Amino acid sequence: MTRKNTDDTRLGRLRETLRQRMIVIGGTILVVIALAALIGPFFSPYPPNALTPEFLKPPSGAHWFGTDSFGRDVFVRSLLGTRMSLAIGLATTILSSALGTVIGLAAGSFRGLDYLLMRLMDVIMAFPALLLAMAVLAAMGRNVANILIALGLVYTPRTARIVHASTLSVREEAYIEAARALGIPWWRILFRHVLPNVFAPLVVQGTFVFAYGVLAEAGLSFVGVGIQPPTPSLGNILGDARAIIREAPWMTFFPGGIIFALVMAINLMGDGFRETLDPRLRRMFKGG
Repeated sequence: MTRKNTDDTRLGRLRETLRQRMIVIGGTILVVIALAALIGPFFSPYPPNALTPEFLKPPSGAHWFGTDSFGRDVFVRSLLGTRMSLAIGLATTILSSALGTVIGLAAGSFRGLDYLLMRLMDVIMAFPALLLAMAVLAAMGRNVANILIALGLVYTPRTARIVHASTLSVREEAYIEAARALGIPWWRILFRHVLPNVFAPLVVQGTFVFAYGVLAEAGLSFVGVGIQPPTPSLGNILGDARAIIREAPWMTFFPGGIIFALVMAINLMGDGFRETLDPRLRRMFKGG
C-alpha cells in the first residue's frame, strides 16, 4: 500500500469517526464541561475555600449553585471538583492502559507467563473495585498520588484481559505465522503487527475506564477516603451534603448532575468508538 493510499484510509476513518453521532454528542458535552472546569474558576469572584456568613443560600444571581454550610460558593467548588475528577479519570486511564497493555502482551506472547499473569488478574478482579481501592489507600495513605495508583491498579485487569485476548487472536493469523517463519524477531512482530491490532479495543476500553475512574474518585471522596477537605471534589461536596440534603438540596443536585453528565458523555463516546472501530458492529448497524 502506498503512502497516499494509507493517508486516504486514515482520512476516511477520521471522517467516519466524526460522522458518528454518539461520539459527536458525547465529545461536545465532555469538551464543554472540561472547558468550564478549566476556565470558569478564573472568572469567579469567590475563592473556593473562602468562609462567608452567607450560609446555605439557595441558587441566585450571586451564587449560581448556592452556598454550602460554610458559606462557600458551590459553583466554583464544583468546577474545581470537576477538574480534579477529569484529571484523576484521565490519569487512571493512562496508568491502567499502560500496565494492562504490558501485562496483556506479555501473557499473550509467552505461554509460560500466560497462566500466572491472567490468574493474578482474575484474583484482583474478584474483589469489588472500590473495596480494593480503599484497602490500597489504607495501606499507602490518602493523597492524590496514592488515589491514582490505587485506581490504576484496580482497573488494570480489565485492560489486560482485553489486550491478552486480542493478542492471542492476532498471533494465530497467517501473516504473523509467515513473519515468524521468515525469522523476524518476535519483539518486532509485536510492535509492528500485534500492537496496532489491539489498539482499537484498547481505545474503547480506555473510554470506559475513564468513566470508571471518575465514578470511583467520587465514591472514594464521598465516603471520606479520597480527596480530603478543604480541597474540593465532587465526591466530598456530595459527602458534605448528606446531613443537610433537605435544607440544601442544591448541594447534591448540581455536583451529582455534573457526575451524571460526565459519565454519560464518556460512555457515549465509548459506544461510538466501539461501533466505529469494530467491523462486526459496523456491519450490523449498516444492516449486514
